[in-house]
Parts: sequence; C-alpha cells; structure tokens
Amino acid sequence: MDWRDSPYLKYVNPEQQQGLAGDVLDTGLSILDAPAGMTRNLLSGRDLLAGLFDSSKRATGQDVLKAMGSGDPSEFSGMLVDILADPLWLTGVGRKGIGGGFKALKSLLR
Repeated sequence: MDWRDSPYLKYVNPEQQQGLAGDVLDTGLSILDAPAGMTRNLLSGRDLLAGLFDSSKRATGQDVLKAMGSGDPSEFSGMLVDILADPLWLTGVGRKGIGGGFKALKSLLR
C-alpha cells in the first residue's frame, strides 16, 4: 500500500504529501501499523505474517468486517476496527505517542 492510500492521511493536503516528509511518513506509518496489520490479518483469516514487510498485504478494518460476515462495511466502521485492533493502544504507546506524532507532523508540514 502506498502511503498516499493510507486511511490515516485522507485529509492531508496533497501538496504536503510530497517529498521527504511523505517518505518519512510512509516509513513511519508502515512501521507503526505492522502490529495492527498482523492483528487484522489474523482476524480476517489471512496469514499472520503476510503483511509484516509488505504493507499492501495487510488487511484493513473493512476486510476484517467483510470476513466476519458484514456485507458492505462503511469507512467509519472499518476505521473503528483499525483503531480497536491496534495492540499499541493497549500498551499506552499509542495514547502517548500520538500526541507527539501529531506535533512532529505539524512541524514537518510547515
């Protein structure tokens, strides 16, 4: 999955997605999403380690809902599964790191 397709960057200005900041964001989001991707793969019946190094093989929240029998899940419900399936939230890394991450992103995009 290309970083421009990331559901987390849907509302970021396209001009801000270019250059070095975009590459840094792509790598950082891919690393941060690895544990959640593994959880989503497990919940959707895919190979647990399939998306570890290739983020295009990671299941999305919508994929999980479809695998569990939901007909056509909305983007919002898929996003909720993405958030709830992320084990980093359980450790506190997500809660503490997200504020610092947004501050760093804001300073990069200025």
